[in-house]
Amino acid sequence: MGALHEGHLSLIRLAKTRVDRVVASLFVNPCQFAPHEDFGAYPRDEARDAGLLAEAGYRRIDESLVQLAPLTSAFTADPEVRIAAAPSPDWLARFADLGAVAPAHRATMTRMLTSIAGPVGFASIERAGRPVAFALGVVDGDHVGLFDVLVAPEARRQGLALRLTRAVGAWGRDQGAGLAYLQVVASNVAALPLYASLGFETAYRYAYRVPPA
Repeated sequence: MGALHEGHLSLIRLAKTRVDRVVASLFVNPCQFAPHEDFGAYPRDEARDAGLLAEAGYRRIDESLVQLAPLTSAFTADPEVRIAAAPSPDWLARFADLGAVAPAHRATMTRMLTSIAGPVGFASIERAGRPVAFALGVVDGDHVGLFDVLVAPEARRQGLALRLTRAVGAWGRDQGAGLAYLQVVASNVAALPLYASLGFETAYRYAYRVPPA
């Protein structure tokens, strides 16, 4: 939604009477405009819209940055980073442990990960025969997305996240990608300098708004 008005707000109020939680977004979708329509002239006043949602009880959380980087020579393959086309049972189990995925949701997680279309790279680094760091790379056209970089507590502050990021980028380049993208929470002060060192710059930012409990 964008340029909120009473019609939008009445739909939110109606939805609240029918379901437990109502999700609202502030987004002017270019796909809703025909070629002859002026997408650029559509009114945008995010501060006003956000205020209206706040009056309706919505709270802003987790500002995230979507960042892009060209796949330069900074992205290099790493002999200790294993990148497989499919996840092993051990990869899935450890990934779920580090991601705090509830046991009841792990089968769904596995189905989602193994159903991703296109070239997919399941990356990991092992210590003593056990995976301790993970990342997921997905190629879509000339872009490779970097997702879910996770490092076990005992292996942190050893540069493993940087090595995974470099290696997944190099893998994506081998698959034909020219750009890497990722999203990171704006308050993640440990990750932001790491990504900046590889040339990542913010393309846009967004935040979730959650209704009252």
